[in-house]
Amino acid sequence: MSDSVAASGHRDGSVKFWSIRDHTLLHEVKNVHDDVVSSVNYMPYDGNTLITSSKDHTVKLVDIRMLKVLQTYENEHYYNTSDTSQIGVSPAGRYLALGSKNGKLSIMDIQKDKGTGGVEDIFVK
Repeated sequence: MSDSVAASGHRDGSVKFWSIRDHTLLHEVKNVHDDVVSSVNYMPYDGNTLITSSKDHTVKLVDIRMLKVLQTYENEHYYNTSDTSQIGVSPAGRYLALGSKNGKLSIMDIQKDKGTGGVEDIFVK
């Protein structure tokens, strides 16, 4: 959430942006995910990028200025079956911590991704 805009994820895979001042819908990005959006966080390094997770087992970076998905991340250890979840994001936005249905904790270095979306874990426990 920024000082003026809040973001929310929805069952249909969309992400919506809301005005905090007047409580109105500002924008909707449809088809961000193929299933329930379970987590939405602003990335700490700017107020223009969201990180989302979903029951479609992907994590996505969304540009809120251009209203589009910038990158999709997948990982063999990340298996999300929950309608709600939480992504831990490091202060610089480099590392993501994700819990998985299989009981694993995955910590991913998303800066190591070279555009393929196949992020390797740096830690799995």
